[in-house]
Amino acid sequence: MSTLLRSIVFLVVLFFLISFPRFVWAIPNINSYPQQIEINQESSLSFTGDLDSNSEYYYKIRIGVDNTLNKAETFNPQSNKWLGDNSSWVSFPVLITTETGQINPEQSAIFRVKDTAELGKNNLVIRVQKVETTNNIDSDEKEIKIIVSETTSTSELSPTSTPTPTSETKTYQNYDNIKITEVFPSPETGAEWVEFYNGNDNSVNLEGWYLKDRNALESNKDGEIIADLEIASKSYKAYEVNDIALNNSGDLLKLFNAALEEKFSLEYPEISKGISWALVNDNWCLAEPSQNSANSSCIEEESDEEEDESENPTPTPSPQVLGTKTTTPKSTIKNSTNSAEAKRKLPELLSTSSATPISSVLGEQVSSRSGTKKPLLPFGIAGLGLAMIGGASVPVMKPKLNKFLQKVKKN
Repeated sequence: MSTLLRSIVFLVVLFFLISFPRFVWAIPNINSYPQQIEINQESSLSFTGDLDSNSEYYYKIRIGVDNTLNKAETFNPQSNKWLGDNSSWVSFPVLITTETGQINPEQSAIFRVKDTAELGKNNLVIRVQKVETTNNIDSDEKEIKIIVSETTSTSELSPTSTPTPTSETKTYQNYDNIKITEVFPSPETGAEWVEFYNGNDNSVNLEGWYLKDRNALESNKDGEIIADLEIASKSYKAYEVNDIALNNSGDLLKLFNAALEEKFSLEYPEISKGISWALVNDNWCLAEPSQNSANSSCIEEESDEEEDESENPTPTPSPQVLGTKTTTPKSTIKNSTNSAEAKRKLPELLSTSSATPISSVLGEQVSSRSGTKKPLLPFGIAGLGLAMIGGASVPVMKPKLNKFLQKVKKN
């Protein structure tokens, strides 16, 4: 009895040892596939695998970047239709496994890449699902490169598509430790250029790489496709740009390898003519151009106070000519004129019988020899009194009046 029991246990264990890998590692395996494929180009791959025996499985091809593997369409020869990743499983082609669960012979799948796929490196997976179940099984990911055919019209491309240079005889290389170290957007003469640094221990060639400014990035254009540019180990090398314009008012600049993988990015501010934007001791700043060599120092920017003084200089006082203030002299009557006028008026005064004030004849003031003006009010009152006496008293007073006037003249 014990021998029979041991035999049964042995057979059960043997069965599970044979069947267990099929349940656990039941995956399809991609055997052959194209290393690169053009947008909308029909292609095929073959795959095998260990699945459940005598079972039916749907299958479809999945292509994309990261976890977004929905850029491929699978062809169903039974319905003669192209099916996208979101199509119902019952629409996809079906394969049947053998008694041992093998996909035998190799299963061939026809597929193509949609025009919304990203160019460059993508992931390729084949997914199967057993009929009447919901359990999806994926193969290991394979790398496939998406390119654009030279004969593909622009109208067939997605707005996000950017052509990748293709060549049957040229292989473009991918490197790390490549960076931009200087940008010269506004030369006095000559062309604009960008300087690169190769931090590797071996020389590199950036042929087929892309240099894109903000305009090329926003409009999904190629930008500058770098021609033959070999850079020695631990060295700098400048490259003159022709297909992009480095804006003097500031711009965004990105470097991509031939597979359109971003390798470096920088943004520079407004730069004056003849000045570059350079990497100096791991800091970006304005500097004197140093093409094909390390940048040693930055250009010091003027302080705000200096700029304010230059924009609003302190006004310098204008020189003034000092002079004597002149005034227009008032008209004056000289002493000699006053004396002559008095003599001329005297006979008229003595001969008239009317009481004419002496002040109206001689004026209110008479200048003395010393220039001091003396009031004639007392004399005016006396003369007024004489005039009031009448014509009869004039002959009597005439000698005394003449004597009085002579005295006034002497004074």
